[in-house]
Amino acid sequence: MARVRAVENRRWLLRDTNSGISASIDPYGNMLRVMKRDTRDAADLPYDFRTDKTLYSQWGDWFAWMCVGSFRYSGYPYNIRKGKVSPVGPGLRENSMILEDLQHQYEGLKQRISLVRSYL
Repeated sequence: MARVRAVENRRWLLRDTNSGISASIDPYGNMLRVMKRDTRDAADLPYDFRTDKTLYSQWGDWFAWMCVGSFRYSGYPYNIRKGKVSPVGPGLRENSMILEDLQHQYEGLKQRISLVRSYL
């Protein structure tokens, strides 16, 4: 997860842990120098200071919240509750009806087979 944060903010990350992986991660997610687990070690790890900002650093989760808001105010959830729109989509409604019909036919065949077996 730390590598993802380094990439999305385009920053160097120096990660030090007591029992995990200590490493230097560049802004592109590459782990440049990795130390072994559960060992006491010292290292001169590469890093750099950056002042530029990514789109995510500037705006954060605004795009995700805009998508949630536009879905909420589109009326789609209201129409699902009222039965005006199928939650599975227009093409899948017919498929579900076909599936129900096939299940009904299968139950009928099972009854006929059991009836034939009872005569044998």
